[in-house]
Amino acid sequence: MVDSQFAPLSDKIAAAVKQISPSPIRFLVDTHVHGDHTGGNENFAKMGVTIFSRDELRYRLVHPTAVPGAPVQPSAEKRSPSSPIVVRSRFT
Repeated sequence: MVDSQFAPLSDKIAAAVKQISPSPIRFLVDTHVHGDHTGGNENFAKMGVTIFSRDELRYRLVHPTAVPGAPVQPSAEKRSPSSPIVVRSRFT
C-alpha cells in the first residue's frame, strides 16, 4: 500500500483493501512527510504492517522539528514500530 492517509481513516482504508483482497496488508510505503500521507502509520503498524520510506523521510518523522533541507544524519535511536524502516538512503 502507498501512504497511510490521516489516522482516522485507517479502519476505512483497511476495510476497503479487504474488499479487494482478504489477505492482510503487509507493506506500506510512505512517499513524503505530510500528515495526510503518514498520519495513519501508527495504526497500520499496530496491524502488523511493515512501513518503508527513504532515510530522509524517516528522519523527519522521528525528528519533527528538523529543518527541511538540512543535512540528514542517519538516526541511531531505536526504531518504534510506527517509524518506517529504510529501503534506500539515496535514489540515483
